[in-house]
Amino acid sequence: MPIVKTRSVLSGMHVREAMRRQVVAYRGTASIEAGIGRMIKYKADALLVTDGDGKPVGIVTKTDMVGAYYAGLAVDTPLEAIMVGPLHTCYLDDALDAALETMRENGIHQLYVVGAHADRFEGLLNYGDILGLVFQICRNCRKSRLRAPSDGEVIASTFDSTVAEVMTS
Repeated sequence: MPIVKTRSVLSGMHVREAMRRQVVAYRGTASIEAGIGRMIKYKADALLVTDGDGKPVGIVTKTDMVGAYYAGLAVDTPLEAIMVGPLHTCYLDDALDAALETMRENGIHQLYVVGAHADRFEGLLNYGDILGLVFQICRNCRKSRLRAPSDGEVIASTFDSTVAEVMTS
């Protein structure tokens, strides 16, 4: 019986290739209003929530902020009241496939990336970062209709791959 090994666009890629390096942190005792201000200032999708000693304890996302608004929480409510924890992490050299699987298994959309020092985060990886990387790869694919042909190259006028051929389960 032959062994079939599936391969995706992300095979062989590492977290460091898709993550964003900016980590926006804020203390858990800060208000939701201050947290929103920080997210807007840094154009961040999430805040790393820290304790009084500056150690990471959780995460607050834009979705958490919207949920707090619809729950009728006051803007002076501390971030630690709406944060989600414990944090899920991955490493710089982890396979992107494995990081994506960790997100799926835990029902989360972001992972903080740990470097050589376990107490220091190197970045943040989220679904949008991975999607952006896949778009970049597919745009540069030789079968892409978005890519300009190089000298002497002829690009077929019809797209000769189907969705089933390029997607994995």
